[in-house]
Amino acid sequence: MTQSIQTSVDRTVSDITLKQRHALEEFVGGDLSPDQRIFVLAYRPGVEPTEADKSVARIRIKELLAKAHENVNQQGLAAAEIEAAIAEAIESTGK
Repeated sequence: MTQSIQTSVDRTVSDITLKQRHALEEFVGGDLSPDQRIFVLAYRPGVEPTEADKSVARIRIKELLAKAHENVNQQGLAAAEIEAAIAEAIESTGK
């Protein structure tokens, strides 16, 4: 990675330490389930990513979306349930 994208982390909650989990729960303002995934990206605002950075980001986003679709299919969730969960998450952030 170049200077435009500094750090990214993608982990399942069950794979992080208890200390990290507590810190993330405090940061996001709620409890995390062991089967949830955490994706954190640290970057420098105003710095245009290189084409290589953009390519890597596109791949990671596609991977995350594929995992999300897989989870939806495994859990048999309806579109309305997904939309409700997204709305609840947005509302809980106070935005």
